Amino acid sequence: MRSQRLLLVCGILFCAARLFSAPTQEVTFVTADSVTIHGTLYLCDGDQKSPALVLLHMLRHKRQDWDVLAREAVQTGFVVLTIDLRGHGQSVKEGSRTLDFKEFSNAEFAAMLEDVKSAVSFLRNEASVDANCLSLAGASIGANLALKYAAIDTAIQSIVLLSPGLEYRGLTTEEEMKSYGKRPVLLIAARDDDYSSDSIQKLATLARGPARQQLYESAGHGTFMFQAEPGLGKLILDWLKSAAE
Repeated sequence: MRSQRLLLVCGILFCAARLFSAPTQEVTFVTADSVTIHGTLYLCDGDQKSPALVLLHMLRHKRQDWDVLAREAVQTGFVVLTIDLRGHGQSVKEGSRTLDFKEFSNAEFAAMLEDVKSAVSFLRNEASVDANCLSLAGASIGANLALKYAAIDTAIQSIVLLSPGLEYRGLTTEEEMKSYGKRPVLLIAARDDDYSSDSIQKLATLARGPARQQLYESAGHGTFMFQAEPGLGKLILDWLKSAAE
């Protein structure tokens, strides 16, 4: 019995070591409107080109919220880029001007699409990335940004939206869901988050392609759902792999 327990502990430690050993690089790039974006690039082992995933955080949050999912995604074969959206985390410089999201107008929130565009461009130029197999995932306002960007960049293969809204800070999604066309989308929310749960049901009715809904009973908002629902990461990655087939 003691030897079995020792083997179990060793197995758990080995899995944890694999999960947190994914090589990472701290990266920066500059948007078309001169904002310096900071990100973390999570790389796969091996020489072949891999599918890629951009992860977009919630308002008032930062890229580190996605660290566990990013490392899990690397283990399943994805290259991952997480970024601090402008006015958040380390992404607070537009030339010499300091940015703070708390002072943003709706027009400045809309300009965050430049952050997403630059992140996608960065990944497409990464040597280890299959530029034809790129997906976006976002939480809360990051979900709205993911959908709005994918609606105009038809090369985005699939999107995952955690707690999107029909409108956050002027970033709307209904017309964008129609424009997104026949590409697959995964919509995730919790019933105790009334606005987001209502929003994903509305967006699902507007989708013109495969739209899977995952509605939890009590899991909170955005990336907080990972704490309440430990299987959420696996659900997302399994769906992304199936969407790529």
